[in-house]
Amino acid sequence: MKTELDIVNSMLVAINNAPVQSLENNTSPDVYNAHRILDEVKTSILTKGWFSNTDIITVVPDISKSCVLPSNILKATPFTRGVVDRGGKLYDMHRTTYEFELPQKVKILIDLPIENIPIELMEYISAEAKYQFYIAYGGDADLVQFYYNDVAAKQATAVSADLRDRKDNGAVFTNVRIRYGEV
Repeated sequence: MKTELDIVNSMLVAINNAPVQSLENNTSPDVYNAHRILDEVKTSILTKGWFSNTDIITVVPDISKSCVLPSNILKATPFTRGVVDRGGKLYDMHRTTYEFELPQKVKILIDLPIENIPIELMEYISAEAKYQFYIAYGGDADLVQFYYNDVAAKQATAVSADLRDRKDNGAVFTNVRIRYGEV
């Protein structure tokens, strides 16, 4: 299983930089940029909603009657009409309040750490991050095309694995083209 360090190092090697031993306390601007791009790409891809980072939870009101969402959520979609996520708390637009008497069922997209992402999806994130990083550093046109093709192949594998997981677990299919977008 790849780590963030492995992915950042593959990004650095793509621009002919030496790999690093650690991401902690590293002052290299290239390491900083690679890590930043990896985080942005991971968030962007996970926000599309994959079987592996989607869950349905019940949020119970706390002592102040607020329904506070976990901090590692990228997106929350409450099942109750008119209830939305505002700043990490559920808000009832019809009653114009953050206060709830009853628990609320919510579909969430979780911001998983790299180490907890399934291999096919992690490979897609890694390929997209390397591609974006290479472009940001003004890479050679032939290699840009090579990395682009790699992203397309890894995306197709990730989508296929996601659809398989949904089918194996009895999930309802959605319109795949709209759901995943295109490279």
